[in-house]
Amino acid sequence: GTLTIDAGAQVTVGGWLGIGHGTPGFATVSGTLNPNSHLWMGATGDADSVGSLIVNNGGIVTVGGNIGLGTIDAVNASGGSATVTVNSGGLLNLNRWDNTGSIQAGSVLNIDGTGIVTVGGNRVTAANDYFGLGRIASDTGGILATFDGDANLTTIVGIPEPSTLALIALAGLGLAIRRKR
Repeated sequence: GTLTIDAGAQVTVGGWLGIGHGTPGFATVSGTLNPNSHLWMGATGDADSVGSLIVNNGGIVTVGGNIGLGTIDAVNASGGSATVTVNSGGLLNLNRWDNTGSIQAGSVLNIDGTGIVTVGGNRVTAANDYFGLGRIASDTGGILATFDGDANLTTIVGIPEPSTLALIALAGLGLAIRRKR
């Protein structure tokens, strides 16, 4: 099925929400989506279980429970797959995730442009591990995960890879040298 939440609209799900259970499922959020419990995507035991969630500019998704991409228990692979894309200006708030099982092989959490993902607790190491496995990706080439102890919250954003930053710095140096002449 397909779910589209337009800007200004809000959908609250009293329990858990499944996207892509046995058949492909697609959700596009430009408004607000609040599953009060878990979000399971691509979570049943076959390859037809494909879930896709796109959080657009101004869109906010707040998951009250756990998240599972390619899993229905945030531990074991289901055989399905899922893709979550948080576009520039979008926000994905996760109450929690399993540090090793919430994003299964074949599934990915994409952070594009200025998209932001938050996760309760200190998840810096887990975010970097997921990135290293290709389960978190960024169109900017890298991610930055930071922990705020006062809020007990990890924030993950896309950043350019060090080699890209070096090229940007060199280009800036070249512009500075040209300006001096």
